[in-house]
Amino acid sequence: MNRLAAFAMALLMTVATALQAAEPVSISPAGRKAMSPEMAVAPDGTIYVIWLERTPEGEAIAAQGAASKEGHTHHAEADIWLVRSTDGGSTFSAPLRVNTQSGEVWGFPISKPRIAVSPAGVVHIFHPGNATEPRSGKPIVLPMITRSRDGGRSFEAARVLGAVPDSDHSHLVTGLANAECFGTMTLDERGGVYTYWIDTRDMSKEQPNGKVFSAVSYDDGATFGRDVEVLPADTCPCCQLTATTQAGRIYLGSRQVSPDGERDSTVAVSTDRGRSFAPRTRWGGARWKIDACPLKATALVVDGDLLYAASFNGGATPPGAWLSRSLDGGRTFEPAQPLHAAAPVSDAPVLAVVGGTLVAAWHAKTDGAERHVFVSVSRDRGQTFSAPAQVPAASGSGIYPVLAARNGGVQLAWQQGDTIVTRFLALDDLLFGAPVTRTP
Repeated sequence: MNRLAAFAMALLMTVATALQAAEPVSISPAGRKAMSPEMAVAPDGTIYVIWLERTPEGEAIAAQGAASKEGHTHHAEADIWLVRSTDGGSTFSAPLRVNTQSGEVWGFPISKPRIAVSPAGVVHIFHPGNATEPRSGKPIVLPMITRSRDGGRSFEAARVLGAVPDSDHSHLVTGLANAECFGTMTLDERGGVYTYWIDTRDMSKEQPNGKVFSAVSYDDGATFGRDVEVLPADTCPCCQLTATTQAGRIYLGSRQVSPDGERDSTVAVSTDRGRSFAPRTRWGGARWKIDACPLKATALVVDGDLLYAASFNGGATPPGAWLSRSLDGGRTFEPAQPLHAAAPVSDAPVLAVVGGTLVAAWHAKTDGAERHVFVSVSRDRGQTFSAPAQVPAASGSGIYPVLAARNGGVQLAWQQGDTIVTRFLALDDLLFGAPVTRTP
């Protein structure tokens, strides 16, 4: 073995040792079926993690849907649970149910709640909720928001942000008169709370796509304006939206359905606090033509004028988790690169930036039937990445990772089997590893 190869091997062994050094902390109760976490770190360093759990009625609904001829259901009953840590993730509070009424939440791993904390420390949670259309009596899904002004110890009753439409689209959205869901939320430093969701109120048989609607607060969630249309009826109706803000700009990620049937990741940018958006820009991944909803979000993170977008791309070779970057604030994107080209399966990528270093996490299969969580870092603004490093965990499948930047590193949480686990990854540990050359 030559000197360079030996050095690279030593670095890879170092990152593996570093990842083995700390065990993940289980934060959801044993014996319960927790899924699909989300996370936020407050300005004071408090870590908040939420997740979904189906109610017993929700479990029965899911089982009936799985046994149906469609193999799924558009009905759901779930609860949102929250824990918080004020000691850097060493210990966490007892789980608190966020929603007032059990089963109030409509949620799946592909349409999960979002959490964010404002500069004033207000904790906001945005989620799709179950409701009934008063004229027909049919079930509908509406966008709801709640907030905590005491550090996550209690939450206000959820408020509905979307209008209840007169239309009945239960023949298109099986079992639901209408759905306003697959949403996202982002905050700015001036008390802005920006919510976005995919809406079926104007869906037609000829164009069975969704529109994107938005409701905005400029007073840290005390009041919201009426909901308004943001993107037209060419949005993939089951691919969860994403959003992030920096320096007065809002970046909104979605999948646009082209006239030819491609469902590609796009980014729209607002420079006027969400009042208007520039035309969407397609990311740098391969075109993906699919006559179905991919059920895939587009992860976004911004670092100055540099914007990163990552998603699953079924049109790429190999299919899997890919990353594209924009050097001009989202006006154009470079060709995407795979995050884990050697893995037969890679999916659900998420991103964070810490001190100019880009951190990516995703789940993948490398051997056997189980998925595991992997991480990689780039120290040169996305030009090269360290070799994928598997995050050690207990037995069971590791899926749906989420990242939140912290001083000195990132907090990582994910679903391990039926349990939500989390751990801190120090940036100094993650910076080890041999770089992988960019692949166009």
